[in-house]
Amino acid sequence: KLSLIHILMSFESFLEQQDGIYESFKAFIKSDKGVVPKSHRQGAYMIAFRHSDEITNKIMDFSNKVSKLVRSIKYDKSNAHTTIIIFQAKDDFVCDTKMLERLSEVVEGCLPLLERVVVDYDCWLLNQDAGVAAGKPNSAFYGVVEQIVNQASKKGMEFRLPWGAHITVARFLESKSKDEIKELIQLFKTELPIGKSKPVSIDVGYLNFSSDDFKYFVFKSFNLSNS
Repeated sequence: KLSLIHILMSFESFLEQQDGIYESFKAFIKSDKGVVPKSHRQGAYMIAFRHSDEITNKIMDFSNKVSKLVRSIKYDKSNAHTTIIIFQAKDDFVCDTKMLERLSEVVEGCLPLLERVVVDYDCWLLNQDAGVAAGKPNSAFYGVVEQIVNQASKKGMEFRLPWGAHITVARFLESKSKDEIKELIQLFKTELPIGKSKPVSIDVGYLNFSSDDFKYFVFKSFNLSNS
């Protein structure tokens, strides 16, 4: 088992990294840059926290508002998530059921959770190619992520930690200048934030990015309501 001191020290480093990335989003808003789509044609295995209907409905509503201002990939109950692990991302990704089974065993080996994961989504942020709900997690979030990484390592799989506890809410599909996104920036500044979320499950599956869509195919879902 990981010591509490080790988790808290690592958690502080995680928050510093996340805050640095959030600051880059805030710097974009203050810059003279517009939005530019990024090519996302890729697939990968993914382990992710999934949220309650109350949370995902807020994501869906906001994502729809964004897409009316700038054409973008939308997020809803089918694909909204907070990434724990993305594994073997590649352009020519082909899903292997045996790998999904191995990943499911990794998650199963980390349950039940000792502490309840909570993330406070306290603002919306955007950069040149995407919009996110920026999340501030409790230490249990990082403890679970690190536990999954360590469990996978024992099974010969090396995972990279996620950069943050955010939820992606839009990926832009067209270019617009700074003048053309004034209304978009105003939306991100004034829309009420989501607030606190207690993830309801950890899902194992795989993702597929096409030129204009993001799909998350769930192989197995582990309920966290009793954790």
